[in-house]
Amino acid sequence: MSFYLTARGQIESCKMQAGDDLYVRYCIVFGKDWKFLHGIERGTSQIARRPSGEDAVFVWNHPLDLTVKSTNVFGWPRLVVSVIGHSLTGKEIIKGYGCVNLPTTSGRHTRYINLYTPKSSSLCLRLTSWLMGTPPEFFEPTFIAQGVGRGVTRVTSSGTAKVVLNISTKDMQRFGYRSSGPDVEMNSKAFSSNNNIAFSAPPSRSASRPATPASKA
Repeated sequence: MSFYLTARGQIESCKMQAGDDLYVRYCIVFGKDWKFLHGIERGTSQIARRPSGEDAVFVWNHPLDLTVKSTNVFGWPRLVVSVIGHSLTGKEIIKGYGCVNLPTTSGRHTRYINLYTPKSSSLCLRLTSWLMGTPPEFFEPTFIAQGVGRGVTRVTSSGTAKVVLNISTKDMQRFGYRSSGPDVEMNSKAFSSNNNIAFSAPPSRSASRPATPASKA
């Protein structure tokens, strides 16, 4: 027996100053107790061209559709996005990484994902990467969804991505979890605490037993 989580929506757009032609790659990361049932676990969008104007918004509207199941909320699924562009020589370069937890409440949700890129550890490496046109990047995009090794990583902000999701859950109450709270619009930083999940403890059996009279001294 398991509870189910279904997410449908789209990676709508991205606001970024750097780059002219950008596309996004995404993947779903979850714990060992979770199982992927339906949908596409990872994918790549089409290329969006920079529009005219100062506030450039790259629009993808790339669809998301997935269903997962589990027996506990540990390792709650996360959406990892990587915004990619091209250098002057035609090489793929990372323009921004981002990660956000899937919402825990049913309904329509909007998430704004802060994007960032890693920085070189020294001035020499920074100069070398600039001359070769190969800025630093993580070996694996899912690294940003982990906690190990993140404390020594230096990054710089690069933009914001917008994701719209429709969430539905099933049978969570059978496992003692109660999903509550209004459908609100919040960013990934405010959502990282996962404070919308409450644990409902089963009634204690001792409460139904008659009280034992106190013994006389």
